[in-house]
Amino acid sequence: MRPRSSFQVSYSIRALLALVGAVPWLLVAFDSSLFHQFFNSFCHQLSERSLTIHGKQMAVCSRCAGIYAGIALGAITPPLGFIKRYGQVVIWMALTIVALDFAIQNLVLHSMNHAFRIITGAMAGWMVSAFLFSSLETPSKS
Repeated sequence: MRPRSSFQVSYSIRALLALVGAVPWLLVAFDSSLFHQFFNSFCHQLSERSLTIHGKQMAVCSRCAGIYAGIALGAITPPLGFIKRYGQVVIWMALTIVALDFAIQNLVLHSMNHAFRIITGAMAGWMVSAFLFSSLETPSKS
């Protein structure tokens, strides 16, 4: 049996992360306390900070939903050159923006905004996921 190429392994990991990133969005169709209990380990799940879709609350808050969506996006987008060069800086910038939004929101300097929470979370999740794959996918020397 031939060993799997790094492309096949990378493709499998990408597919797995895309699925993991989509899970909280897909689970909205199911009204199960089991999913909410599972995600409770990762997210506060406050109802006022969580999206409600078709009358059902997501198992994660809007920021975590954005992070998961960003992870999925980073897994399915092709690697970009600037991410490999400046990825760590951009990741820190994205995480700083999320932390600032978190701090400002908790100090009640601006009201809670689902769209902003999703966008900042998605930006951070996408950068981390995209940087991971740009770091893993170095051209092999033949």
